[in-house]
Amino acid sequence: MISVSEENDVDFEGTAHIATAAFGSKDVKFSPQRMQWLYERGFGQGNAVVAAFDGDKKIGQIVLLHQNVHLDGVPVIATQLIDLFILQAYRSGQLVRKLYKEVERLCAERNIRYILALPNEKSVSLNARFLKLSPVLWLPIRGGISLRHPSSGSISHSGDFCCAVAARRSSSQALGIDVEPAAAVEAGVARLVCRPEELAALERAPVVAAVDWVKLVFSAKEAFFKSQSHQPDSLRGFQDVAIRLDEDRFVVEPVQPLPAKLCDISTLSGRYLVEGGLVYSGIVITG
Repeated sequence: MISVSEENDVDFEGTAHIATAAFGSKDVKFSPQRMQWLYERGFGQGNAVVAAFDGDKKIGQIVLLHQNVHLDGVPVIATQLIDLFILQAYRSGQLVRKLYKEVERLCAERNIRYILALPNEKSVSLNARFLKLSPVLWLPIRGGISLRHPSSGSISHSGDFCCAVAARRSSSQALGIDVEPAAAVEAGVARLVCRPEELAALERAPVVAAVDWVKLVFSAKEAFFKSQSHQPDSLRGFQDVAIRLDEDRFVVEPVQPLPAKLCDISTLSGRYLVEGGLVYSGIVITG
């Protein structure tokens, strides 16, 4: 029997496996560690995972990430809809309707009147059809970069700060850049981001004002993930690599096999900077 309800104890390993199977692309592989970080820590305002089950078997979901936003200068509670997926064998309009019906019930129960959604064609039509949403504010993209092929590039942002890098493939195989607030990560995040050997090394690191070593490791890993995200067999899990910090540089030490195109590269290293309340990490892969 198919049922839909809020899932309070999420099995992230199983959910990542289901999500990867549901998308059905060799280029898409979900990481349980990154999903857990996003759901539980990404915005710090809680979440609701609305899951579909066939008996005890999870077959799909949609996630609400709660956030505080300001509308005309007034703080309001909002939620962002992400990660809607259903295993192919169970897909139907009826099941999608059930998922959205539970989303509607939870929003009404928790007095959430505003929903943040990506304005792609599919999400707009689903939100309008099942939730009867009407636009309050559109946030159009007003900038971007255009590169002649072959080229590589990366973008990142934090708050109202945005940065981008680009290069011809003749000078670099791949680029990755990440920027994060310099504030320390929340309690419990370190074990999701860092491997045991990294935690042991960070415990021996000197105390430096305005520097959170776990945040540096997180940012360095994000920069590396972005640098090889175009590879179909890319590494995407926080436990897939280890970071060794050295003054203003970092070295990426793969734990899992690297993508085929990176296997011949002997050293993967980048640089980081803590300045103006932000952490910057960047990596250039050559060869």
